[in-house]
Amino acid sequence: MSLALAQEIDSGASAGDAEAQFLRARQLEAEGKGDDAVAWLRRAARADHVGAKAALGYRLLAFPPFTVEEGTFWTVSAAHDGHAEAAHLVAVLSGTGLGVPQSWPTALIF
Repeated sequence: MSLALAQEIDSGASAGDAEAQFLRARQLEAEGKGDDAVAWLRRAARADHVGAKAALGYRLLAFPPFTVEEGTFWTVSAAHDGHAEAAHLVAVLSGTGLGVPQSWPTALIF
């Protein structure tokens, strides 16, 4: 990634652009800065960025420190917004009862 593009993303993220926040989180994740990435994902998710909701939910459910309640919240929100990978994860969560009541009918809907 060019320095100019990285600076543009950083500037947009700081200014509140949800897509730039999501991209900044991805940059930080690639650099191994998971905690910083989560902070940017939270900002973008709160701004209703569907990809950020799904990524945040997955991150909180799959990587320590695990936060099942918040991870489930964001994953379900992304699934309801039409994010396919989040819907798949909600189906798995519903089938196993992790973070949501165990329900095969719900799992099969997603």
